[in-house]
Amino acid sequence: MREQQQMEEEAQFRLRMVDELRLATPRRQRRPTFASLREDYVRLQITNNELAEAISTGTRLDLKFVSNATNEIRKRASRLKTSLALPEPENAEPFKVTVEANHLRLALERLDRLVLSFVRNPIFRTPRLIDIKESGTAQLELEEIIELSDQIKKTQTG
Repeated sequence: MREQQQMEEEAQFRLRMVDELRLATPRRQRRPTFASLREDYVRLQITNNELAEAISTGTRLDLKFVSNATNEIRKRASRLKTSLALPEPENAEPFKVTVEANHLRLALERLDRLVLSFVRNPIFRTPRLIDIKESGTAQLELEEIIELSDQIKKTQTG
């Protein structure tokens, strides 16, 4: 009888330990679906195209539109960076930029080129083949898109 009670106490102890371990271990984030990845990829391009069209008219920029568009680009790029989990490139220097209000068009043109380069990266044409160099380039471009769009937005609010 004593052995049975000891075995039950041991089993309860193990269950408590498993529960504590389970609670202490953070849940894995749900993997994004292909549909959500595709939506972010497509919306990034659409928003960028709308912004590029606004720049190309040569008229005065609607700063509210610029702010909203760069915010959308940053949001989509951030989600893609997290979702794609691309490898960190070797020997990469951290990207830091400051955008001056009088150079807004130049910054927006740079952002457009970055987005176009990212979406045209070969990793999206042949996703089953993993090219470390191209994946690293895509990662760097996403980081630069995020930072540049953030800085552009700050020039609009600050």
